[in-house]
Amino acid sequence: MSDRKSSASVSKSDYPKFSEFLRGYLHQDAHEEYDTADEAAQEFLSDADSEERITLQYEVKKFQEWSTHQSLTSQNSALKSLGGYWSFANTADVDRFLKTLLGARPRHHEDEEDEL
Repeated sequence: MSDRKSSASVSKSDYPKFSEFLRGYLHQDAHEEYDTADEAAQEFLSDADSEERITLQYEVKKFQEWSTHQSLTSQNSALKSLGGYWSFANTADVDRFLKTLLGARPRHHEDEEDEL
């Protein structure tokens, strides 16, 4: 039995800047513009001013704390309810995406293979 919860309980009013980011960068055509959600996150971070980044990162940290205890289905549902159209394949991808928005350099599996 998994200890991850399966219910999504997030609201756009709790995450207004994160919701705005998801609608603007992970919209329904995002797969045509970006190879990964991390790439969209990096573009936002380079486009945004410091106040926008700080506001978004506060909300992302709050979402990250909530999502840590959620199933992949709940995470994807929550992101969709906030305005995103990207569907993540696993919870590690969600975690990496959130960390990218928090300013960490994303590490993809291919990167690790290149270092060997």
